[in-house]
Amino acid sequence: MIIIFKNNVVGELHLDYFQRPDFKSCKIKGTKSTLYWDSITNEVKLFSQKNKSWKSIYKLKNFDNNQMYVDELKHFFKCIQSNKKTINDIDDGIKTLSVVLSAKKSSESGKLIII
Repeated sequence: MIIIFKNNVVGELHLDYFQRPDFKSCKIKGTKSTLYWDSITNEVKLFSQKNKSWKSIYKLKNFDNNQMYVDELKHFFKCIQSNKKTINDIDDGIKTLSVVLSAKKSSESGKLIII
């Protein structure tokens, strides 16, 4: 999916649920550098356009991938018990669904969808 934000920054999103082994990454390109995260090594690297080289800026060791899901459930149940809003409430869910449905509509029609 190609995304054009209000400030004219262009983003590209690719989701692959079939790739094995599981792999996730995130790359943010700027005019002077590139920031890259790799799920296999749990490392964040920075590429300097000036130096033409990569530098490791953060590496997480002993990461339990399942813990984030456990923490999310704990947060959700705590919000229910204390009658407080979650960090991702129903409005966020509606916005996310709108993006996904608009992407599907754009794919089917071959036209740009503005949301």
